[in-house]
Amino acid sequence: MMDIQTILDRYPRDCQPLQIRPLGTAGGFSGAQFWRISAPRGEEMVLRRWPQEHPTPDGLRFIHKVLRHAAEHGISIVPVSVTTREGESFVQLAGYLWELAPWMPGKADYNVSPSETKLRAAMTALAQFHVATADFIVTTHLLNPRPSPSLSHRLNQLRQLSKGGINKLSQALRPDIWPALLPLARQFVATLPTAIPPAVSQLEPLVGVSFHLQPCLRDIWHDHILFTGDTGTGLIDFGAMQIETAAGDV
Repeated sequence: MMDIQTILDRYPRDCQPLQIRPLGTAGGFSGAQFWRISAPRGEEMVLRRWPQEHPTPDGLRFIHKVLRHAAEHGISIVPVSVTTREGESFVQLAGYLWELAPWMPGKADYNVSPSETKLRAAMTALAQFHVATADFIVTTHLLNPRPSPSLSHRLNQLRQLSKGGINKLSQALRPDIWPALLPLARQFVATLPTAIPPAVSQLEPLVGVSFHLQPCLRDIWHDHILFTGDTGTGLIDFGAMQIETAAGDV
């Protein structure tokens, strides 16, 4: 494993660590690795090593540009990546992409202590993000109303499952990979033959409908919203971000 200091040396002097605390996967499933950093900058930071599978360098640049755009439009609950000495928003080294960003305050505790107040706070934060990024310009073509990319993708996935994909999925279930999850996975696969047809019939009429498209999180759930008390104080983990209709986040 490469010395983490080699990565941090690419960042400004006030980001050099006073303390480094490895966090492993921090309870996530993406394969990302995390280190919590204390530095002279005066704020806790987090160093993230993205999985080799995703995102691409251009994909991560897009994510960082969107988050910076949101911050510049008044959204304080998103982590804006620290710029390296070379002016890049991440480090590309040893086959991985690494980013350094502020440590967002709060805990992802909605699932532990849900409330209507927290739910309102989460939906308000999501709405504020959508409003702040609605004018983010990628290309004129992308901003024009057009069909949802995710709807087409999901419909294609469902059709592939109906054409033999269910059998392949069933054969891929192995007790040595994640034994505790195996019964639930088998139960899920068993429901697919009856669940897929009505899902396809509901999606097909929507595939040709045009929407206003903009940056969307596409992976917003209780693990990715931080609360301090009942107040939303952080949105985290933007690896799935793409241009999409805001309705997909809701």
